[in-house]
Amino acid sequence: MTVKIGQQPGQLIQFLLTQLEINSIEAAKRLMDTVIPLMNQTRQWELKGHTPDELLAWDRKSRSPLPKEKGKVVHFQTRQKVGRNDPCPCESGEKYKKCCGAK
Repeated sequence: MTVKIGQQPGQLIQFLLTQLEINSIEAAKRLMDTVIPLMNQTRQWELKGHTPDELLAWDRKSRSPLPKEKGKVVHFQTRQKVGRNDPCPCESGEKYKKCCGAK
């Protein structure tokens, strides 16, 4: 019930620690290995009836892949690519790598 109303994992673990006696780190790890999947696969009110695992899968599907090539800096007036050692297009008089390229 506490999972469905959106309590945090830490709150659930604290409650379980008051009810259970855990004698070793291994027992605590087994408890966590059981509680975390339970929380990720339980439909939650605050998530409008969805599980965290469902939302994560939808989020991964909706993301567009990152471009494979690195972005190119183009001077807007001349429409030519700006190299690292070229003068900076902001007209500071510095090389691009020392001025805007360092940002």
